Amino acid sequence: MFKDHHYLSGDLSPASRCYIAIWEGQIVGFLASMTMPNGAVKNAWRGHRVVILPDYQGLGIGMRFIDAVAQIHLDDGLRFFSRAAHPRMIYYCEKSALW
Repeated sequence: MFKDHHYLSGDLSPASRCYIAIWEGQIVGFLASMTMPNGAVKNAWRGHRVVILPDYQGLGIGMRFIDAVAQIHLDDGLRFFSRAAHPRMIYYCEKSALW
């Protein structure tokens, strides 16, 4: 459902934790997280794939979704990192007290 909408590929790490975003009863987004690939930072996870379906992009769902998934990791005693390429995501993270 989401693999054709991600700019990299539809491939996921088999160790990913996967989440869906639901808005008004509709599945609108997908996020996968995975452990950090090196041992330098302990208990660390990072966003692996984030996709908001085209009809729902630009509504602020993506960053709120990332915030929520990050909080799930923090609540589990983990650290969460996100690397963004999209200008709006970068702008949001620069202005947000959460990041």
